[in-house]
Amino acid sequence: MISRPVLRILTLSFLFLLAVTIAPAMANWQMYEVGQISDPPENIPVTIAYDSGDVPHIVYYNPDTDLIRHAWRSGASWITEDVGPSAGTKSLSLAFDPTGNPCISYGDGVHYGNLMFAQRNASGWSTSTVSRGNWGLLGNAGSYSSTAFDHRGIPHIAYSDGSTYATLYYASLDMMNRSWDSVKVYGGEWPWRAVGLEPSLSFNNKDWPVISYLGEIGEVDQIMTNVGFDTVTVYYWQFMYSHSEDGITWLTESPDYSASKVKVNAGIDLAVDTKGNPHFSYYGNDRENNYVGYLMRYGDLWIRETIYSWSYGSRIESLTTSITVDSHDIPHLSFISKSGKLTYATKSASGHAWSLDTVDNSIRVYHHAIALNRDNRPTIAYVNTDAKVMVAQWIG
Repeated sequence: MISRPVLRILTLSFLFLLAVTIAPAMANWQMYEVGQISDPPENIPVTIAYDSGDVPHIVYYNPDTDLIRHAWRSGASWITEDVGPSAGTKSLSLAFDPTGNPCISYGDGVHYGNLMFAQRNASGWSTSTVSRGNWGLLGNAGSYSSTAFDHRGIPHIAYSDGSTYATLYYASLDMMNRSWDSVKVYGGEWPWRAVGLEPSLSFNNKDWPVISYLGEIGEVDQIMTNVGFDTVTVYYWQFMYSHSEDGITWLTESPDYSASKVKVNAGIDLAVDTKGNPHFSYYGNDRENNYVGYLMRYGDLWIRETIYSWSYGSRIESLTTSITVDSHDIPHLSFISKSGKLTYATKSASGHAWSLDTVDNSIRVYHHAIALNRDNRPTIAYVNTDAKVMVAQWIG
């Protein structure tokens, strides 16, 4: 039985806006070109992760061939291979099984989109359908997904079943029957129009799943017209956060729907540190500025910081952030600046200052993702305006 999640609103007393000192960053980046695509770069999602042997792997969608591509570094070169067909997906997720094989969740873009799971073995890639698109709701089950393995080595996927009237689901692989079981996390009823976009799934130190995602909520309002007042529904994006002890009953919170005024527009991402604390990155706005924000939950407290900001005037709805946490629980982020440059940010060892570094100052960047090697050095995969799939490795 699926229990309806509880929405808990946090008060302003649990949110602290910390002063942020922007310190100059010193870093050297080695650039690699992995692939060239002719399609518009905004249609090419990419992700990255390191395997147990400290080898970086990236996955990206190639719209020229309608294929998901997998690449990994071997010496001074990148080896690429096809994973499976896809007519389009808005996100990709990469994780490694207990034996070190890469596993990917993605959308096939067929019949309103099916959620697919691909796993590599000695003979190549095997794929399974996790959830099928729903024609009646114009669903697109594979468009947004995030994959992670729990401490027992079982894969799980957080995903949205569509883009309109969407619901967030959580799928787990039944290892005995090799079938996928899904439970509803949140959404599917008023006042939500779409829930579960841009999901990010991780497991904390208790092996509990935690998910961050966006929800589009409706609010009834009165507007003045030529003939008097009219009732309308205004929709806006809201940051959501759900966690569960058993993967069935979920507790859902939304710290931006309160006096805290954390207004998330796009680019939500999640990482969990060694103590089980969730860290979030996102694009938001206040009354005067757009900004790249950072949220951390520490016990019952929410800590909020602004990493980078600029005045209104530039669209941020289509931009993304990416966050990871190193072995010392220090956050590392990649994001896109106002001018479209790929930017790297991290905190000092003392935890009081953010340092920023422009990774690629020559060209505009679209999709990107960050990962750390075993020495906590960042590597960022990205797609630039020339539709080149690039990798930047920090060697400073």
